[in-house]
Amino acid sequence: MWALRSAKKSGFSVDKEVLARGVRYVEKCSQPDGTFRYRAFGLHAAPAIGGTCVIVLCNAGRMDHELIPRARDRLAYEYSRYTVQDLCERRYFMFGALYASLAMFMCGDEYWLPWFRKAAEVFAALQRDTGEFADHAGNTTYATAMAALVLQAPLGRLPLYER
Repeated sequence: MWALRSAKKSGFSVDKEVLARGVRYVEKCSQPDGTFRYRAFGLHAAPAIGGTCVIVLCNAGRMDHELIPRARDRLAYEYSRYTVQDLCERRYFMFGALYASLAMFMCGDEYWLPWFRKAAEVFAALQRDTGEFADHAGNTTYATAMAALVLQAPLGRLPLYER
């Protein structure tokens, strides 16, 4: 969906039915509690996927979609309810943080600023003395790249962060 949006912004024609199929897929993955399954036939749903689904809907031009407030509210709840240490230990924190950051940013400062404050605390806890970041498994390359993308957001230098 991101590639299709980029193509459309660059002047390419994008079939509306292709975008509609992407939206329908996200709808099939949605759960009433604001979480999403990774696959439509998947058994487990997670809040981390919520950010990704919000971005898909926004990239399809559906910023008013009824699933966005549920996903946004679930993301806000997850980050406010858990401690910094709990979030540090999450298996997919880095992945979820990037997409949650983009989704919450698109929803406005009322949602993004509290989310960002908490995420920044988690990133500070995950940063090593060398400056790099580590995830729950000790990986540093991916974790540092994800942290850099999220932490630069207030500077407004990436076109990913646009409203």
